Amino acid sequence: MSCKKSEHKEGNPHNQFNIFPSCATKVDLDSGIIRNMNGSDIFKCCMRRCKPKLKFCNDICTKDLNDSGKYNVRRCLNNCKTMNNLCTTECRGISPGFSLDNLYYNCAEQNDCPRGLGQLPSKECVEKNKDVIFNCCRSNCQPTSITDCQELCETLQKTILDPASLGISEGLYRSASALEGEKVKNQKSEIEDIKDVNTKINPVKNSIYPYLWSSLGIGLVIALCILLVNYLYHKKRK
Repeated sequence: MSCKKSEHKEGNPHNQFNIFPSCATKVDLDSGIIRNMNGSDIFKCCMRRCKPKLKFCNDICTKDLNDSGKYNVRRCLNNCKTMNNLCTTECRGISPGFSLDNLYYNCAEQNDCPRGLGQLPSKECVEKNKDVIFNCCRSNCQPTSITDCQELCETLQKTILDPASLGISEGLYRSASALEGEKVKNQKSEIEDIKDVNTKINPVKNSIYPYLWSSLGIGLVIALCILLVNYLYHKKRK
């Protein structure tokens, strides 16, 4: 016990990751010593903690709202996705080297994979240039007690090429996809669902009222025409 305690203090006496303490340290299974997690470890640990929340939310949507219509289920699932996106953003924030302004994304931008402010490089472009981007990331990375350069660059690459393996929702940064000319998924179908719901709430089609109003309008026009002709006829006789 004393060995573990002294090793932990020596590595990080003022634990700088108190915001997420359960992901700040890990136990070395070989030596039994508590060690500080590096940035990649913290990010992966944090994302693992996001998964149960997302599963719980999705289960509620699909089970409890299944009889209320596909529109309500879809809206509920979108809320779950938003919650997971917020969790992902939190994980980026507490993990050194994982903000959107990081080595790998900047290297991608320097190697013909442009991106806007707060956006990710496109997956297709990174796939084409992944070797040169990775080498750029490794050569510009400075290893520290909380930075394993190889693991950092590998994990950052995975956030673009295989985000699902880390628990990151597809299309997390929609504006980045839109920048590459891709349409936002489900937007059209969601608008159609809203129209369907509005039609059910306000059933205008197959209703007799539009025809009644049209008939009334035509009748008024005809009546005015008859009155005008009658007025002109009597005026002429005088």
